[in-house]
Amino acid sequence: MYPQALRLIRLLRLGLFVFIMIGLFVVSALSHPHTPNPQNPSAATRQDRRTWELPDGAFLRLGKGVLGGSDRAVAFSPDAKHLAVASGIGIWIYDVGTARELSLLNEKRATLIRSVGYSPDGMTLAAGTGDGKVQLWEVRTAKQIGVLAKRGTLGNVDALAFSPDGTTLASGTYEEVTLWNVESRRPFKALRGHKHRVFSLAFSPDGKTLASGAEDDTVKLWEVATENNLATLKHTRNVSSVAFSPDGATLATAADKSVTLWNVSTQEKIAALKHSYHVDSVTYSPDGKTVVSGSWREVNIWDVSTEENIDTLEHRRRVGAVAFSPDGEILASANTDRFGGTDGTVVLWNVSAREYVATLRGHTERVTTVAFLPDGSGLAAMLRDGTVKFWNTRTGQHVSTLRKIGVWSMALSPDGETLASGSFDGTVKLLDVRSKRRVAILRGHGGSVDAVAFSPDGTKLAAGARNDDQQSRGLVKLWSFPAKALEVLRQNPFKTFEVVTDRGISVAFSSDSKTLAVGSDEGVKLFDTDTGKHTSTLQEPFSNLVSISPIGTILATRTADGIKLWDIVKKKQIARLQHIRGSLRSIVFSPDAKSLAGGTWEGKIELWNVETARKIATRHGHGDAIFSVTISPDGKTIASGSRDGTVLLWQMSELTE
Repeated sequence: MYPQALRLIRLLRLGLFVFIMIGLFVVSALSHPHTPNPQNPSAATRQDRRTWELPDGAFLRLGKGVLGGSDRAVAFSPDAKHLAVASGIGIWIYDVGTARELSLLNEKRATLIRSVGYSPDGMTLAAGTGDGKVQLWEVRTAKQIGVLAKRGTLGNVDALAFSPDGTTLASGTYEEVTLWNVESRRPFKALRGHKHRVFSLAFSPDGKTLASGAEDDTVKLWEVATENNLATLKHTRNVSSVAFSPDGATLATAADKSVTLWNVSTQEKIAALKHSYHVDSVTYSPDGKTVVSGSWREVNIWDVSTEENIDTLEHRRRVGAVAFSPDGEILASANTDRFGGTDGTVVLWNVSAREYVATLRGHTERVTTVAFLPDGSGLAAMLRDGTVKFWNTRTGQHVSTLRKIGVWSMALSPDGETLASGSFDGTVKLLDVRSKRRVAILRGHGGSVDAVAFSPDGTKLAAGARNDDQQSRGLVKLWSFPAKALEVLRQNPFKTFEVVTDRGISVAFSSDSKTLAVGSDEGVKLFDTDTGKHTSTLQEPFSNLVSISPIGTILATRTADGIKLWDIVKKKQIARLQHIRGSLRSIVFSPDAKSLAGGTWEGKIELWNVETARKIATRHGHGDAIFSVTISPDGKTIASGSRDGTVLLWQMSELTE
């Protein structure tokens, strides 16, 4: 056979082999999609966590949610391979060895998770929620297998603990500790005696005693079998955390600026480990030789025998949760706070070497305001700590950060070059978006600046604030805004409007920039932006939420029984949209004024057709209240920012189908 023919045959065989292998790969990929698997870290790394477990209609999530606000916000699995982290949108599972996310447990229905805990056999994961329930998850399949709920339960489930044999789960809420049969998922005992929220729970190693620490400045010891209150250990401040020693002889309690060690049998104080700041969390090492406590910016390691502080590990902000891996090798410290105010980090430490191992990032503060850039390519999100993050809305990539510039309210100028932010100190800060340079500080308000808005023509800036100097008094100030000459910006407002308010202020400009709508406790008032005259009052007595359509003359206001639509030229109501009373937190018109989007306290996105006044979509997307909703300039995307610490991007077409 000719050499050329042989070479041709070999090439054909090689081509056929490559074709077959590609075909097998494609079939395998289609039949085995890359879904997050807590048992397979390599599979999770091929999946973009920004799209994990999204609600129907959403296509991207920015941020991983606030960290759970309890001393049980993090928990190691019994084999020490995984770390569960409570968040505002569900439970994040991390691989301890690689510090990578493995999965997000929420089954496409985000829920605020406050506390987490693994069963002793590692087969079940329990999670305390912000609405008084306890979720049960099967670890192997990452599926929810039950919800423990009692009628009338109030508040967060901050306290959570499995009994050593795994048959009982204790959960603490307001004034009550409930014991659940894990197998039947039914409550069988209620331990009552606390006068405020129960913050922390711990079973003794033999399972016979349960310790509960609460906001009423006490720790109670309960005999599990009889429900008897064996003892009450009094403290000077609320008790943030409790932990038994591995031998069960000693109980550590965190309250005020001290960790107290108690003799469990005699209920006598053994030692007081003094701190410089309030102590939020405490735990024993598995060998019982050390106690670890978390406070402001510190993780303190104490020698139990000498009662000496043998090391201090630095951590940003408040360390609200600490946890040892079962083998005692790794310590996790989480920046959590029961009432918010975190930098969203969980740090892993090598305990024996006292060395930093890794930081689990991406958890953020509560999102108070969101705004699209004028070209729609980016999104600005203000967090509760005053930070503003900019994201690419096409890729979800974090672009830049402006730190400590505001707190609650934010607006972008029509050209996208200037950002105005309102703060609790009564100031409005103006920043150049490109250079991140502060241009000016506008003063004059005496309290929290609830709302800021640029006029559509870019010549005016309005800000509304509640004043601290007088009860029920608020001020709306109007400044000239020469967009091309920030250096000559007038520091003094040219108009000031006084309103009555205790519950906040909302402001909105008309599409021609000639009218300013102000919502407050006394209703919705319209002002002429050139003369400053009050032209009319559309609604009384209360509506602190207003929005004006970008084109036309329609004004939307929140009322006690729904949403009212007004013609601001004719000064009359034209429609009313049905809505659950009191639950709406944000409303915004689409650029074409045909739709109105709203965000609720329950974490739902709602969409109405303005012409027909009918609701056309409802989606439960967030684990907590939605503080802000905005729509992209092309009208194709809705962005919602929530107290759960995330921003969701929604496809308008998906919601309207």
